[in-house]
Amino acid sequence: MNNRTSIPPQLTLMGSKTLLRTYLPEDYAGLGDVLNDQQTMEALRPYFQQTHWTPELVKQRYGKFISEQYSGRGLGFTVITRSDNRVVGDCGFKNISLPEKQAEFGLILHASVWGTGVAKK
Repeated sequence: MNNRTSIPPQLTLMGSKTLLRTYLPEDYAGLGDVLNDQQTMEALRPYFQQTHWTPELVKQRYGKFISEQYSGRGLGFTVITRSDNRVVGDCGFKNISLPEKQAEFGLILHASVWGTGVAKK
């Protein structure tokens, strides 16, 4: 029996300041801007070896996450500000194991929104 569940191909969650939406190709440019922001990535240096994200590398990164979503191993979201509809990061779960009720969670936010409350309820 398969321990994974099928995750809907498109899922949207609404917060007071942000919208979380499963990754779409039209988000890649904004996600690339986040990944290429020097201050943002300086804080994440221990987790990333990549120092410059080309459009192709961004497409590969999020294409992999989308594939993991369809297989039930992950669930990722683009973080979008509701005030100006701007892509400001990504978040999600990987290595999901429903039987063990375990997963890894990650969050990347563009430095421009640090301290603004976008990661609060």
